[in-house]
Amino acid sequence: INCAPADTAKFAKFAGEVVKRYSPQGIHAWEIWNEPNMGNFWQPLGNVRGYAKLLKETSVAIKAVDPAAFIVTGGVGPAATNGEDVSPLDFVEQLYLAGAGPYFDAIGDHPYSYPVPASYFENWNAWSQMALTGRSMRSIMTANGDAGKPIWITEYGAPTGGTGIIADVSDYHINDSPAYVTEALQSTMLEDAIRQHAQLSWAGPLFWYSYIDQGTDRSTIENFFGILRADGSKKPSYVKLQSL
Repeated sequence: INCAPADTAKFAKFAGEVVKRYSPQGIHAWEIWNEPNMGNFWQPLGNVRGYAKLLKETSVAIKAVDPAAFIVTGGVGPAATNGEDVSPLDFVEQLYLAGAGPYFDAIGDHPYSYPVPASYFENWNAWSQMALTGRSMRSIMTANGDAGKPIWITEYGAPTGGTGIIADVSDYHINDSPAYVTEALQSTMLEDAIRQHAQLSWAGPLFWYSYIDQGTDRSTIENFFGILRADGSKKPSYVKLQSL
């Protein structure tokens, strides 16, 4: 659980020092925060104006050190606007209303779609919401004069362990709210996402989350997003990624 920063000015100063250290080593892209639309990562509640303030101050501090720096907004996670979280589309729209548009070079997004693949169109599918739904991330960006900026997919993946119902290639169990997917479905989703991403002219990089499972305790799905199991053995996704 991560609280909102107590002092945005101190965070911005810290970011400037980090850039001072690493920009000479060739690092110029910076994602500011993680899933700031989620109460879990911006305690106590997702707060657009609070994040916009952090983004503005941090962007200015970073570019004062490295004018060539590339600023990506904190990747927004799938959620409904419910008083604790703010949906990705609401968050991005309100970010523009808060005057944050000039302070970033790309929108960061975490368009998790499991239990379905990226190409499975649904209004609730965060991947679909990037550009295919009536109101989409791209339509909001275009309406605010930012059609030329990309969306960086800074997280995408699916867990292969947990408790409860499991989705499979032959049955996504959409109506049963599955908690995780089989290793075979994870592999299918990885290939589908990479092929879909290759067709998106407006997309920045795609980052798969993640490399290796964090553990074997099935009480949390967070342990099972890797393309390697916790013992280092390869899941089908690892082999698929190599072949792609």
